[in-house]
Amino acid sequence: MIWTILLLCSTLIRGTIILGDSLSEPVRGTWTYQWKMENPDTEVIWKSGGTTDWLLDILPTIPPNRRVIIFIGINDVLHKNNNTEENIEKIINHIYAKCGQPVIVSGVYHIYSSPRYKEFVSYGEWNAKVIPPLLLPRNHFGDDGIHLNGVGHQRLYEWVRTHY
Repeated sequence: MIWTILLLCSTLIRGTIILGDSLSEPVRGTWTYQWKMENPDTEVIWKSGGTTDWLLDILPTIPPNRRVIIFIGINDVLHKNNNTEENIEKIINHIYAKCGQPVIVSGVYHIYSSPRYKEFVSYGEWNAKVIPPLLLPRNHFGDDGIHLNGVGHQRLYEWVRTHY
């Protein structure tokens, strides 16, 4: 049955959906904006402060037969969400059933970041392709140390494109 779902989704793909927090906001100069310019069939669903709880709530609205890129988790870490791993497993299983294998962007970190930004879960045994974390120098981030600047967004775009 899983093979049938994958085959169906592989042959009827109708675009890409990027799901994420404010790091996915598609404004000029961001990785998602550039992705949308090169892939006009892309829909970006994002929320400032978005967490895995929020993403679980909107999952029923995600249409089937899309390639899905998930970029979420920093707000879970910052707010010490205790059910992040469980939520991500539910998100992966839901998307896998509707769309096939999602791509999980596992993290973007400062090369010398504090330990709280390095908290991420290993998803290797789930039905997802996990892109390894991207390590960037501090000067690729904005003043808050979380959001990327233009150079950081360009590096992230190239990284996702390479692994996707």
